[in-house]
Amino acid sequence: MSAGKAKISSSHLIMTALVATNLALAYTAWDLWSRPIDISADLDGAAAGDTTISDADATVIAPPPRPGNLSETTTRPIFNASRRPVEAKKVAVAYATPVSAAATVAPEQLLLVGILHIGAGDDRALIRESSDDLGSWVLIGDSVQGWRVRTITSEMAVIENEGKKYELRISYDAPSSDIKAAALSR
Repeated sequence: MSAGKAKISSSHLIMTALVATNLALAYTAWDLWSRPIDISADLDGAAAGDTTISDADATVIAPPPRPGNLSETTTRPIFNASRRPVEAKKVAVAYATPVSAAATVAPEQLLLVGILHIGAGDDRALIRESSDDLGSWVLIGDSVQGWRVRTITSEMAVIENEGKKYELRISYDAPSSDIKAAALSR
């Protein structure tokens, strides 16, 4: 029976050692986790040439110097065979003034066939003219037959021309084959 007690006491001893080791590791992990970490960069000390370290036995490694004027590097591109400075080309840009176009159709002739929500601010509406077989996907700000799309919600699109606003609601009267054809063609 003494051999059985020896086995039990050795297994108790091993379990006690494992528990003590786990507690020591848990305490070390908690101690490291609870300490604040200084993540600020010491740019001022490196720029001033401050390379002193409080520990006298430590090896002093000075940080590399900050790059100065890199104009020579940027003007002579690496991937250009001649390595000659690149001259920026000036392009004349003509800005068009927004002109309020007269609506070519009455708002009652426009049908809201579908709405697509892709993401925040990227909603699209499928709008078609009643005499048109296909429609066109438009974003907020786009123009349809002279009408500017102002807002798109899950149930309607608001169009505007010359200060007049009109709400287009989804039309359930359109045949489903027309809707499928318009959706697949875009």
